Amino acid sequence: NSNTNSSNSNNNSSNDKQDSDENDGEALAVSAASALFAKAKEVVEASGLVGCWQWRPLVDGKRLREDPFNVPQGKRIGLLIQRQLQWRFQDPNMDAATVEKRLLDSED
Repeated sequence: NSNTNSSNSNNNSSNDKQDSDENDGEALAVSAASALFAKAKEVVEASGLVGCWQWRPLVDGKRLREDPFNVPQGKRIGLLIQRQLQWRFQDPNMDAATVEKRLLDSED
């Protein structure tokens, strides 16, 4: 009977060590994932693109049809709106004055 208790005790020690090793591995994985998330968050925030899915063109279609742009109603309006968003993805800090200048300077 004492052999049985000794054997159970050894099994319990072995199981406890295995559980501890698994917990350590999980803790390391969680720590690594947290570090990766923090770095990714930092990169996204520094990019200036947070909220870019809500951006609107700085010069809308109505303004594009007016002076000084005078773009006729049609596909070109959509192209110029799309172009503005592309410019802002490249330079998230671009302001309305810069967009207006680029629109006036664009040939096509």
